[in-house]
Amino acid sequence: MKGRPIKNPRTERIAYQIHWLIKDTGGDCTLEDMAELSGESWQRCRAVAARRGLAGMYRTTSARADGDFRSADLRVRMDRELTELEAAA
Repeated sequence: MKGRPIKNPRTERIAYQIHWLIKDTGGDCTLEDMAELSGESWQRCRAVAARRGLAGMYRTTSARADGDFRSADLRVRMDRELTELEAAA
């Protein structure tokens, strides 16, 4: 990931979760999605994303282009993908 290095392990975890979410969704995610995934506030997610140079890589509104609102539990989705990776290893 680009941007300034972060020395706090908690902040580093948030940065990697944000980076994963942006890459996984192709940028079709919001600060609220990031907050839900990381368990942190959207304000903290915004600050971490800005510090890591990810600020312009995600949507700024909560409605997708097709008008549908995001309702999937992102933690469950991430856990499922990690489980599948572990099973494949």
